[in-house]
Amino acid sequence: IKPEAGKTLEDIDVEGEKPFDKSPDDYIVTGKHGFGVKSGTIDNYLKEAWINWGHCKNVDDFMEGFLLEDLYKSPNGKEIMKKAGILGEFNKQAANIKPFAEELSAAMKESDKAAFEIAENNLKKFLENCGDHVCDIDNISSWVQLVSITGIVHGSTLSCTRCLLMPEVIRWREIQGKTWSHYDCLLMEQFATAQGMEVGRHVLTDALPNAIKKEWNTSLIDPKVFGVMKKYSDLSHKLKEESKAELEAKPEFLREYGWVMSDWCPDGYDGKQMTIATYF
Repeated sequence: IKPEAGKTLEDIDVEGEKPFDKSPDDYIVTGKHGFGVKSGTIDNYLKEAWINWGHCKNVDDFMEGFLLEDLYKSPNGKEIMKKAGILGEFNKQAANIKPFAEELSAAMKESDKAAFEIAENNLKKFLENCGDHVCDIDNISSWVQLVSITGIVHGSTLSCTRCLLMPEVIRWREIQGKTWSHYDCLLMEQFATAQGMEVGRHVLTDALPNAIKKEWNTSLIDPKVFGVMKKYSDLSHKLKEESKAELEAKPEFLREYGWVMSDWCPDGYDGKQMTIATYF
């Protein structure tokens, strides 16, 4: 894939220094002092995963051809998933994404057809430049579906990340080590995805009341477009409140599994957020 992954990061200059222009061996998480992945050993897998993602056109493609591909290919995979309640809360949120994207795309087109067509064409060209046969997404509805469902996956990894970085777990990183190393501490201190949230910055949002960098003036958005945004923001929030109520109604379950199930609660509950990227 050209340009090579990470090339933009390498060129970033911060007060005369290039903090990302370094050997992959020195990366905090994936380098040889992180979780021990030998440089280059997962490149082919990552490329394959990215291409699979880029050829999804909707939420169903994402679930069946990317996230749960192995399960869906197994005998009675869908039936097993439904019967076992696999990803139950996830599926509730995911069910809103396809209609959201389709209604949003239609509202945008109705608002200004010419501008919509220009934007969609520019999006297609941009994604084509990811590399030959890498990304097949060619319309705004598909793009919104893919980034939204991916955002929910990303937002629901906070609990796992926190668990991974607990001293009781991180000690297993180098199980033969007798003392805490500089790299043990570095991982626990600098793992970006566990470092907080921004109110409103979640998938299907319609407001950023306390934007960190720049206020989002939603009054400039076409009323029909904004109406779709608010409709699905409210639906998503309702699901989060229902999940919270159900969780708190079972104190023993909350005590044992709340560390992971709280991912699906409203923003700020246990410091979580269903976000596109917690550190941007």
